[in-house]
Amino acid sequence: MVDGASDIEVTLKDKRELKAKVVGADPRTDVAVLKIQATGLPTVTIGQSSKSRIGDIVLAIGDPFGVGETVTMGIVSATGRRNLNIEGDGGYEDFIQTDASINPAIPAARW
Repeated sequence: MVDGASDIEVTLKDKRELKAKVVGADPRTDVAVLKIQATGLPTVTIGQSSKSRIGDIVLAIGDPFGVGETVTMGIVSATGRRNLNIEGDGGYEDFIQTDASINPAIPAARW
């Protein structure tokens, strides 16, 4: 969460620690877009959600709960999902439904 933060630092995989600036945030989903000044960063091409179609292959990329990098592949199973009443009457609409998810890490059972 970045709300109210005065100093934000990003640690890259190569262990570089860089100051970051918030350029956008959505407190309801706890998502923020951060900007860093760095060179030699890998890139990924991001598609346009308005052009997504059922059957498209998608990736979910993240670091859930700081447990390490995660990449999951799946497909788009629906577009334009509405009336889900998520977050109340003013909730988010026009979802792209996919089975590519990043799940929290669950410790292995001890036997």
